[in-house]
Amino acid sequence: MDAGLLIRVYQTLIGIVGVVGNGLVCLVIYRVSSMHTTTNAFIFNQAAIDLLGSLVMAVRSNMPALPVPVPGGIVGYLLCKIYNAYAVQFSLFDASTYNLMTVTLERYVAIVYPYTYPRIFGKRKAVAAFLIAGWVLGFVVSCTAAAVINYHHNGYCARQTGSGALGVVVAMVNFFIPSLVMLVSYIHITVVLKRSADQVAPGLATLTRPASDQQNQDGTTSNGTAASATQQETQRESLLRARRNTFKTLLLVFVVFVLCWLPHSTIFLVFDLGGGVHFSPVLFFFGAVTLSANVCVNPFIYAVKYKQFRAGFRKIFGLRPAAINLLGSQVMARQSQMPAPPVPVPGGIAGYLLCKIDNGYAILQWSLFTVSTNNLMAVALEPWIAINNYHGGKCAQNTSLGVLGVAIAMLNFFISLLVMWASYSHITVVLKRSADRVALSLAIR
Repeated sequence: MDAGLLIRVYQTLIGIVGVVGNGLVCLVIYRVSSMHTTTNAFIFNQAAIDLLGSLVMAVRSNMPALPVPVPGGIVGYLLCKIYNAYAVQFSLFDASTYNLMTVTLERYVAIVYPYTYPRIFGKRKAVAAFLIAGWVLGFVVSCTAAAVINYHHNGYCARQTGSGALGVVVAMVNFFIPSLVMLVSYIHITVVLKRSADQVAPGLATLTRPASDQQNQDGTTSNGTAASATQQETQRESLLRARRNTFKTLLLVFVVFVLCWLPHSTIFLVFDLGGGVHFSPVLFFFGAVTLSANVCVNPFIYAVKYKQFRAGFRKIFGLRPAAINLLGSQVMARQSQMPAPPVPVPGGIAGYLLCKIDNGYAILQWSLFTVSTNNLMAVALEPWIAINNYHGGKCAQNTSLGVLGVAIAMLNFFISLLVMWASYSHITVVLKRSADRVALSLAIR
């Protein structure tokens, strides 16, 4: 299949997933009042940027190429500098990067400099300014670079041949410098959280002794003081756990961001530095795939790692495995009544989607069943897209993907079963230890 068509289909599907996933993130944060915090305001902003980025990418990938010759005047100027340069799409991608750096710095100040935090992020106007700054920076940097590099010449859109230095600056400002700032911030946050945990642990060890053993200097007991101190330590430990969960979630978002952006940024940085980069279809496709994926992955990370988001999602939708299975059964019943794709199957993107989604009729049905198993719909989507193909006017399945079938079975059932077994075994051990501690405490008393 033509590489250009494959990228169009991929970006369309990624765009749809990104719109739905990021839309759900915005809805949950907006509807659940307990999530109206400063950190979640930045996460909401991140999801809004990625939602628009997904929408623009899906629409732009299906829009026609520029006519030849390109019209002159202001129309041709805008077509070359904005439309043909994907200026809006990359502006949103860059805005997402700057907002991610801002939310990292917000967490950095909150954890490392808690007494300074209210002066910087304690006012709504200041938070709003930081939220808007990400959008402004993204559009200013991307649109400026697009306007300088791209130009209209004799009915064609062309790029400046001596723009290597500007390309290096753009790569540094859009990816490498923000990544370095976030990396240093997360390393420092990790050190501070480790120290906090070490300080909390001795306090809890002291407070778990019987109250009769906790005496004042004059020999009298202080049950009220001990209870108050215990409550304070419990609140401190709870706050530390919440901070850790948010930190781990955002750290994973940062790691995925680096993995998605690094191939594309490195390729173009080497090219701008004068390296012998040959833009083969495979290399171009790999860079485009990884970069595009970044707009849709964060909702899956929140669903897996962010406890506050999971609780808010369940509060709004109330989804349980039984409800998911019921929905899957209803989809299966309706799917069995739908007609088969026409023969011959239309060509182009319509035929591709018919074979990948409609003829692979189980894609939605098995996605729901997979959600019931391991809560990750993407696990079912990608294999079905890989197996079902368009060939010679017909929909066919790739018969040489036996290894992929084994991987699907392992991931959808056996690995999930192994993870659940290991988790429940560990829970049993922890509960047994807790029971032994309680019994020992009662015996001492």
